[in-house]
Amino acid sequence: MRGYIPLGARGLGVFQQTTVVLIYRRIQFAVTLWPLALLLGLVGDGVWWLSLENLDLQGSLVGLTTPLLLMLACERLGQDFVFWPRS
Repeated sequence: MRGYIPLGARGLGVFQQTTVVLIYRRIQFAVTLWPLALLLGLVGDGVWWLSLENLDLQGSLVGLTTPLLLMLACERLGQDFVFWPRS
């Protein structure tokens, strides 16, 4: 089971990078997307807490940090890919 977790994380990263690039190409200007990642992380944590009926602060930190870090990395790379690197 542990071998699938890094594979899933890589798949999520590729999916998110592709989505960010497609958004930037469609709208033709750069926009900050990390608040959306924060919202999705909060919704995901909320669903997890409601399903388990247990608030785990350490798990919530992991649940919020992962989408935020991934989005910040994808956002910069996506902007550079679509609009060329900034000088």
